[in-house]
Amino acid sequence: MQEQPKRCSEFREGGRRMATAADKIIKKELDKLGSEITKEQRKSYEDVLNKIFKDGQSPQQAMGLSDETLEAFYGYAYNLYGSGNYLDAQRIFQFLINLDASRSKYALGLAASMHMQKNYQAAIEAYMLAAFYDQENPVPFFHIADCYIKLDNPYGALLALDDAIRLGFYPRYTLLRSKAILMRKKIRDDLGLPDTPPPIKEYLILQGCDVEGLDIEKLFLPGSEGEEEKFEEAVKKAEGTSQEREKAQMIVQESSESGDVDLEPGRQWDPPKLEL
Repeated sequence: MQEQPKRCSEFREGGRRMATAADKIIKKELDKLGSEITKEQRKSYEDVLNKIFKDGQSPQQAMGLSDETLEAFYGYAYNLYGSGNYLDAQRIFQFLINLDASRSKYALGLAASMHMQKNYQAAIEAYMLAAFYDQENPVPFFHIADCYIKLDNPYGALLALDDAIRLGFYPRYTLLRSKAILMRKKIRDDLGLPDTPPPIKEYLILQGCDVEGLDIEKLFLPGSEGEEEKFEEAVKKAEGTSQEREKAQMIVQESSESGDVDLEPGRQWDPPKLEL
């Protein structure tokens, strides 16, 4: 029974030490600004930093910014990216991540902006952040593969493509998966590696897909139309809906008819498309 008060005392003492350390850090950082800020600004900055370091609030909460405000910033960055102003878009996406790093589309926007400026290593790191916060999305890995190709790292690209294919089994990613499979085949051919299928069977099982009777070995090789139908049926059952599958098929068909889609290996990479 005596241990409980002792632990509470230690906990309170630890909290006081952390608060003291936070005070020192905040003072040190504000002192660096010196005469660049007024007393009122210093007080405002101090209040925000105290909310973050002492109260555990996110920067967004500490600054009193609503979700709608962040979305307005995102919309502005989205438009900058769409108009080719990648540097300014990058700055706003970075600002948004500083406010709330858990929204994967902010990281994806930052990564795409860096990617378009040929800052490939930094783009990979930002894509990985996007993947961390949206762990069922194959899109970041698909674009990571291109960054590795640009960095002359085909083995890194293969690993990223395996992840893109593994996560891209849902019908809404049919087009991306097809591109990733062809990119993977071309890289393996260039490296003189056998055209083996990506490791996807175990992941399908984990996602609740009935893979009985499905030959995974044939699924990603030429002439696999029959296996592809079985594959789509297994995924459809796992999703529990056919509506999304039909919608995905319509998107793929419309894109193909428009001439915007070319799945030939070695085709020039398409820039990331952001969500508004």
